[in-house]
Formats: sequence, C-alpha cells, structure tokens
Amino acid sequence: MLSRPNGRWTESSEEMIQHLLKVHFPECQLGDWQLILAPSHRELSGYPLQTVTEDRINWTIRTMDPFKSTGEDGIFPALLQKGL
Repeated sequence: MLSRPNGRWTESSEEMIQHLLKVHFPECQLGDWQLILAPSHRELSGYPLQTVTEDRINWTIRTMDPFKSTGEDGIFPALLQKGL
C-alpha cells in the first residue's frame, strides 16, 4: 500500500501502480500505459527468474548512503535501513 497526497492509502495493486505512474511520470496520461499486474504463481512457470525480489530490495536498501537526500516522500535511506 502507498499513502496518497490526500492521506488515503491505495487499496489495490492497480491503484498503487496508477499512483506510482502519476508521481514518477506526471507528463504521461494513464491511457498511454498498459497496466499489467503480476501473474499468479501457477502462471509463472516458463518465465525468466524474477527481477525484483525481497533479497534484492534488502541489498539495495543496505548499500545506499544512509544520509542520501530524500525523495518526494521525505524518507531518507537511514530510516529504511533501520526498518530492515
């Protein structure tokens, strides 16, 4: 879930993706994007290994400079690192 600017949390994967697209690509219209949600576990057979995994996310967070500047969300890496 993601917190939206109005303080409301996203309630579905599709809403979360739409919010991320609006924040990171504000000049694009949502109609320009084809929203593709992850296939179910059974549908993954035959697909390449996952690109984003929990281990890779943890590695990325651990290797960031703790006091790197914050993004629009106001969270700096040290907070994420302490949260691990």
